[in-house]
Amino acid sequence: MDGRFEFEAAVEDVLAVLDEIDAERVALVGLSLGGNIAQEIVYRCPERVDALVVADATCNTAPRNPLQVPMTISYLAAQTMTSRNRFLQRAAAATAQDEEVQQYVLDVNENRSVAETLQILVSLVNDALHPDPEYRLPVPTLLIHGDGDRIGDIAGSTRGWAAREPLADYVVVPDAGHVSNQDNPEAFNAALTAFLAEALWPATTVPDDGGGDRMVRPQRRLWDRLRRHAS
Repeated sequence: MDGRFEFEAAVEDVLAVLDEIDAERVALVGLSLGGNIAQEIVYRCPERVDALVVADATCNTAPRNPLQVPMTISYLAAQTMTSRNRFLQRAAAATAQDEEVQQYVLDVNENRSVAETLQILVSLVNDALHPDPEYRLPVPTLLIHGDGDRIGDIAGSTRGWAAREPLADYVVVPDAGHVSNQDNPEAFNAALTAFLAEALWPATTVPDDGGGDRMVRPQRRLWDRLRRHAS
């Protein structure tokens, strides 16, 4: 490994963590690139996840124009044809609305070159996005983004994505940009905790056909939505 970010390696790292903790109930929460990684975990191993939260991230499986990926990469490359300081200032302004959060974005990227940033974004575009129009999220999901998210197609496409998903909730965080959890933590955390409290409905004991008991995970909302969708 040369220290470069690789989307596939990031996915494998998360799977390794799930192996290590061996948790009974798992909810994956990912923001931005983390949201794409979390989606991929559910896509590959839906049996390992009980609930999913995708914050300020584009849909991995949405249909796209074949030219969209190369055009996006060309656009990203063009953004680097300026000074590093100007590039970082633009990125911070596009990422967050709150000035303190913008400064945080600058601070965490202080030692990252423009080329490294571009490489991460290219890995995302090349490796995370794989159209699969018939795919539907198999677990209760919260799709959430800031009302002022200016990154890519997130703000414009997530509402339509949620409309395609029988098991998805859709929340727009007011007064927030791409890092909606930091621009408006109160609204973000309220939506997150309310969703998880219901999606991770506690397991209960019910009688089985053999006269004993068995544990089930009655995800009430999931069951209700499946019935409505079927009808």
